[in-house]
Amino acid sequence: MNERSEEYVIKIKTDLERGSRDSLFGVLWERVLRLIELITAIMNKNYTDIAKVYYKLQNFHTLYENAKPVKMPVYIMKKLVSEAWIEHISNAIDCINTAAPGLHLFETYKRNDAKILIGYDHEHSIRVDTPSTKPINSSLSGGKKFFIHLPPNYPTEDTMKGLGKDKNTLMKGSAIHEMLHALNFDHHYQRFDAELYLDINRDLKENQENNLNKVRTILNLTRHDLFSILHCNEIQGEFERKGGDPFSTQKSDNKRSSELSELDKVALNLKYMPCKSERYNPKVQKELGIPYCGREVMANHNQVAKKSTDNRCGPNNWANCPACRVIRNFVHDDYSLEELPVVRRCISKGRWQGLSGLFYCGKTFSCKFPDSTNTTRDRVCGPDNGMPCEDCGKIMYPKYKLKDYIRFKGDTETNTRINQESSICTVS
Repeated sequence: MNERSEEYVIKIKTDLERGSRDSLFGVLWERVLRLIELITAIMNKNYTDIAKVYYKLQNFHTLYENAKPVKMPVYIMKKLVSEAWIEHISNAIDCINTAAPGLHLFETYKRNDAKILIGYDHEHSIRVDTPSTKPINSSLSGGKKFFIHLPPNYPTEDTMKGLGKDKNTLMKGSAIHEMLHALNFDHHYQRFDAELYLDINRDLKENQENNLNKVRTILNLTRHDLFSILHCNEIQGEFERKGGDPFSTQKSDNKRSSELSELDKVALNLKYMPCKSERYNPKVQKELGIPYCGREVMANHNQVAKKSTDNRCGPNNWANCPACRVIRNFVHDDYSLEELPVVRRCISKGRWQGLSGLFYCGKTFSCKFPDSTNTTRDRVCGPDNGMPCEDCGKIMYPKYKLKDYIRFKGDTETNTRINQESSICTVS
């Protein structure tokens, strides 16, 4: 081996060892490490570690100054779509566009230009007259296309009674659900790790083979999410959640959501890279080193904080929105690179942004405690939406003190322990 070759090998080895985000080798090595972590966690049925793997992979994208959103023209067959659906289709388009600034869904009047067609498929309705999505022949130019089937009489009285929701709520959720399928998203219960979280009746699997077939993707975009609009109603004895995942216990009902969940929004931004536009222009808050866009998109956010936010993605509201959260660095018009040293440093030290968008380190507290939302948390800093330790909380909120977010009445011993922990809970 000559001297130059030896230097090259040493460089590769160094990149791999450091998991450098500045090289292809480092990115690949990081993915390998996450995959090893994921397989190990699944084998051990360690739900917390499984969640950590996905959160560690969130900060993924470079935001390029001149990048354009992916255009997704939608053609609505007005003669085949009932008036009742039109409002819900429009709402679905608006919700997804707001959540994912790397996407531009819009209605087109040119059928051949459309990537998504919406109408009523009479042939399909003979088998099952519920909303559904399927790929259609795209041999012509324009690439892959999808057809969304929306029955005019959905939902029936029996459906509303069985699912326990009113007509508008069901139609609203179904329109968003099917639109996500048309954007190439699968059900959570089709994940390779679904059986860790769900108990699905064998007869149901056989009767709905096409709907329940596994998607052979090892690293999904986000952790398993019962709150996702891409889940379905839980039915006792047929389709039920399993115990073990602390995150799933936070869902109090067994109904499918009618809104995009926080992780649905993260997944959209991981799949469709955020782009600057009139509706999205994030800036790096210099003191914190975190990108914020200022959009009023935090109203339904799962953030753990005092109820004093203005619903904007801004530095006074702790966490940033799911679009800003996936950004690793910026490339400007002059091709200069603006890195996010705080984010990079956190990731290198094993911290991650959880469901709430706050940073967590996995450190264990010595006792359980209720937080400001009056929910009793486990004893770990993370991984989802509990209270962060003092070190992690200060990353996004420099004045953060753990004791300010804990409610105890007359429990002197516990208060003393929490006060002590708020000063010693650090990350090496």
